[in-house]
Amino acid sequence: RKPVGFGARRHLRTESFVTASGIPEPRASLLTRGAEACALVGALVACGLLARYSPLPAGDPLHGTLSALPLAMTLWVVALRRLAQRGRRAAQGRGAMLDVVGGAGLAIAIMVRPHAAPAGSAPVVAAALLAMILLGVWARLPDLRRALGNRLPARPPAAFLLLPLAAYLALLPYSTARRAPDGDEPWYLLVAHSLAYDGDTDLANNYAGQDSRRYMERAIEPQPGDPRGPLGEIYSRHSVLLPLALAPAYRIAGKHGALAMMALMAAALAWFTLRLASHDFADRPGEALVAWAALAFLPPLLLYSHQLWVEVPAALLVMVAADRLRILARRQARGLDWLILGASLTLLIGLKLRFGLLAASLLLLAVVDLEKHRKRLGVIVAVGMILGLGTLGYNWLRFANPLRIHSWSELWLLGASASGTLRGTLGLFFDLAFGLFAAAPIWAVLVPALVLAARRHRRWLRDLAVLSVPYLLAVASRSEWYGGWSPPFRYPMVLLPLLALLLITALRDRHRPGPRALLAALGVATVLLALLFTAVPGWTYNLANGRSHLVDQLSTQIGGDVARLFPSSTRPRLATWVWPPAAIATLLGLWFVPWHRVSWRRLPRRRLPRRRRGRPSAFATSTLGVAGLLIGIAAVPWLARGQPTRVIEAEAPWVEKTGGHLDPEPWMIARLRFDEAWALRPGEELRANVIVGGATVAVKVRGRFIRNWDSDLELQLWCGDHRLASWTYGAADHDVTGERTTDPLLWTAGAPLRLVVARPTHTEHQPPNVVNGVIVDRIELTWR
Repeated sequence: RKPVGFGARRHLRTESFVTASGIPEPRASLLTRGAEACALVGALVACGLLARYSPLPAGDPLHGTLSALPLAMTLWVVALRRLAQRGRRAAQGRGAMLDVVGGAGLAIAIMVRPHAAPAGSAPVVAAALLAMILLGVWARLPDLRRALGNRLPARPPAAFLLLPLAAYLALLPYSTARRAPDGDEPWYLLVAHSLAYDGDTDLANNYAGQDSRRYMERAIEPQPGDPRGPLGEIYSRHSVLLPLALAPAYRIAGKHGALAMMALMAAALAWFTLRLASHDFADRPGEALVAWAALAFLPPLLLYSHQLWVEVPAALLVMVAADRLRILARRQARGLDWLILGASLTLLIGLKLRFGLLAASLLLLAVVDLEKHRKRLGVIVAVGMILGLGTLGYNWLRFANPLRIHSWSELWLLGASASGTLRGTLGLFFDLAFGLFAAAPIWAVLVPALVLAARRHRRWLRDLAVLSVPYLLAVASRSEWYGGWSPPFRYPMVLLPLLALLLITALRDRHRPGPRALLAALGVATVLLALLFTAVPGWTYNLANGRSHLVDQLSTQIGGDVARLFPSSTRPRLATWVWPPAAIATLLGLWFVPWHRVSWRRLPRRRLPRRRRGRPSAFATSTLGVAGLLIGIAAVPWLARGQPTRVIEAEAPWVEKTGGHLDPEPWMIARLRFDEAWALRPGEELRANVIVGGATVAVKVRGRFIRNWDSDLELQLWCGDHRLASWTYGAADHDVTGERTTDPLLWTAGAPLRLVVARPTHTEHQPPNVVNGVIVDRIELTWR
């Protein structure tokens, strides 16, 4: 039987999908669709009743989760019913019933938790909810695989949209309850509020009325550089397109309605990724299914599904435009296709200025692939230029700046240094706090996938390079990607669906021992991180200090510097340059070494059946991969405490402080302009455990003296209870960053290093509440 591929929608107008046997499955009847609609309406009513008459107190972090469960469970069951196939309805009905029973049990656990569980048990319940979702998806993979048939359909079943949407809606209330809107989110919500209630984008009255208190606890102020009108109008510097899409949902359900709209966009993004895969990877439905699951249910898309960032809608527009390009290249062009393509490119530019690079790359691909339609492409380019010039002219007349808050010099990318661009590019993937591989290690499979794509899908890899390389270089050359206050991998997030398609080329080898072990290890690590980020949503936001919340917590527990073992592009160190080549070599070695040809038995070959020689079981290889992961995790504390102490960052959490404060403040804009440091006042000290690396040590202290009144300051260096050295800061040292060093000194093993600011001896002329201090950046130890 000839497999059904592209064009199935044209020849089989009555099918929703094609089964593995090639037998078309009829669409759901009107009665079934009516029952599903009634179930969804009933679920919405139940959500409203639970929100109003919930048995949980209003301040409980799981109050919203309990209210959202009826809708999420209904969407989940509807998706499973859509997967029902001929002859398998009873088995799938039992599976759906088990999911309903599990969801009901979780709802009961949420309701009794305040009375039967400790006060801090909410994160455990939230992690259990995500674990149930992931296990449910894992159990439904065979059904999802059968739904895709022999070849990927041009229109994937609705279950591939409904399942991610149900998961996102279930996780949304807890995440928003434990993490207030942050970064740019409050201003997007405020513009949506103004559009929904005032019908304009003037925020002056919204700032005056403190309308932001409707969705967060504090009132926000205009951001630096926000445009202002001649009559006192205040506008947001952000594009109005995203708030415009959120305004109707915000008018109906407030903040949660806007976030639900973002969840719908994220679910649509996952569905469109599978649709785009049908053009170039139609003969790989199994690999496409795994890539879809990794994209939809694991970080970073899982983290962005309930947050307000322009990257998710931008990624959706990129996928829609790329899908139209593939359709226009393979069939007779229709006016609707050209309209969708032009609208996607126009909205992409209007959404954010930097997305213009993606629009230009898509146009370049269109010119190359659509040679017969260059006249129509010229029309699209002309319309885009007219709209662009019109926008620049409007900004000039209204705000006296064509780019609103930006300047033309910011668009010049050639001024960035080669080393800075390389460091930024590596950081997009390897950085401890903001890199893709640190937030979701499973995406490290992209490294062998690039090699395999160069062998098997060169034309598709060419298109991916044209689309992504200019944008990645532009992002990597700017420091804002790792200095911004956002979840990991924010700026390249718009390219994540294309990277998911790249995974398909590597997943063809998932049955071999090496790739299977690697996928098991990286997959388990990613699931653990996903559970952690779900339980503690605030840990997805890191500062530009070269660390992360997880590493800070581990450093505090073991009393050692763990961050130095991992790469950071914000605070470069040796690991920044060692990790990328070492990781790439390890990934390629584990993936391409022919482990299946290695004999796994010690017995002579002639005594073994041929079919059993050199083929370890799937369970054995997966177990080896997970065991290697656990050994690596266990080795981290040992390495952190086993290496000699050479650098002590004063602000690091493993360094004990008796007073003082962080400098600069945690919310300082563009933190990379400043050294991370800790300010000490007289009588305060910091204390750090030291691992001895030699008989003697030379100490160098880097800091800055702040003189607020006419008095000198003494900084003392102690080895335990033994004073080793002291330095005096005078008037000439005020606000000057300098270094204080010692000669090689004997150090007592096991004694901590103490840096103490001595109290002044003469305080009779000291003004009240005015003190001097020293801001300590770092302490360097040179062992001999």
